[in-house]
Amino acid sequence: NILLAAIDYLLTNPTEPIDQKALEENAGIGVTVTPEDIERVIEEVIAENKTKLLEQRYEFPIGTLLGEVRKRLKWADGKAVKNEMDVQVKQKTIH
Repeated sequence: NILLAAIDYLLTNPTEPIDQKALEENAGIGVTVTPEDIERVIEEVIAENKTKLLEQRYEFPIGTLLGEVRKRLKWADGKAVKNEMDVQVKQKTIH
């Protein structure tokens, strides 16, 4: 994933000298995503979609929410995101 992101950056920015800082940022080098970051972003995404989520319940495509979180937290661990999403969706849709 990091390697692909670095290659993509180099392909879209083929000029020299290479901006080392931009390359590293785009490849996720040194990026840390905390559990708190994941929790916060999932809360935001659920809040933005809460009406449809409550209306559609089990028919709501949770994958769209996961995709939105992945856009905002590109370097987050996918399993951690999925687990936190499951917990929060369950908590926020039971009532």
